[in-house]
Amino acid sequence: MDSQARGEGKKQALATNEYSQTDNMLMNFHLDIGAIGLTKNYRYENEKHIATEYDVHLDEVEKLRRVKLFLESTNNMTDYANQARNAVSGEPQKVLIVLDNRHSRKAIRYFAPQTSEAEKENILKELESRGAKYFLGDDTGKETQTPVYEAYEQAFKALQENELYAPVVL
Repeated sequence: MDSQARGEGKKQALATNEYSQTDNMLMNFHLDIGAIGLTKNYRYENEKHIATEYDVHLDEVEKLRRVKLFLESTNNMTDYANQARNAVSGEPQKVLIVLDNRHSRKAIRYFAPQTSEAEKENILKELESRGAKYFLGDDTGKETQTPVYEAYEQAFKALQENELYAPVVL
């Protein structure tokens, strides 16, 4: 009601409540495992880089613990609001967890809406060709019958069974 037109006070603002229960968010996280617990010191002579030296601050156990925490946090992303209807959850419905010795953002396209089935297949073939380990999980059952929680369990197991990359000997 516009009470100001009748001289009864201030104009009221019209408020609408909009929310969606079906939003899909595409997220990509990258962790440079080789940089965890290291400080890189660069030496230059006459403005030319001649050496990189590393100071190691963490042992292998602590480094693995931090990598696990990072991976675990990607599965537990929630944000709370002052009203329950505004709470946001970023818990994944589908995941492609890649353990790779190369930084590549190609895998982020895997779940993009415009990615064709052929492109998805090619992305996985490329990961396999360079020896990357990947774990595909899907709670909807459209991509794979492996649920998200199992993909995370398999990734944690692979972390435990393999040695983490380090650019220097610890």
